[in-house]
Amino acid sequence: MKNIIILLFASMLTACAHHHHAPHKEGAPKVVKGTFGDVDYYTRSNTYFMGQPTPAALDAAKADGVTTVINLRTPEEINSLKYKPSEEAKKRGLNYYNYPVNSKEPLDIATLDKIEKTFVLHHKKGEKVIVHCTSGQRAATWFAYHLRNAHGENLQKALSEARDVGLTNEKLIEGIKSLEPTK
Repeated sequence: MKNIIILLFASMLTACAHHHHAPHKEGAPKVVKGTFGDVDYYTRSNTYFMGQPTPAALDAAKADGVTTVINLRTPEEINSLKYKPSEEAKKRGLNYYNYPVNSKEPLDIATLDKIEKTFVLHHKKGEKVIVHCTSGQRAATWFAYHLRNAHGENLQKALSEARDVGLTNEKLIEGIKSLEPTK
């Protein structure tokens, strides 16, 4: 009986290991800048924020243990490429998702929530996840949203941490400022 109680308690801790509803107490994890092949990234806690990964960058990411790619580019942006990102990811055995975020339109909470659910699904298993767009701006914008909603960060702290992973686009910053936390 004692072992069953211990197992139940351990499983409850594991189940909510990702969702912190209070701000981080010990400060933000360290952000590291690096390169996958020919594409620069910022990484923090097994999450990589970057512009469009090339096939060579996907090879390097796969070799580094990345399992999942979340693409925030629109269909028009994807169609302008000389290769199909979904096929390139799948050829390498990577999970691939596309949730278009159009930087010319107001941020859509339903889309940000889809990104969040997919990210959490993989991240809570300890998987390495790429979140990307064309330049990394929309990926960093989603990160600010994530910090506010999953971690309870205040707006200024969330924006500061998003800037650490590359957010500089004032229109996207204003978009995040206009959203109320959903939790």
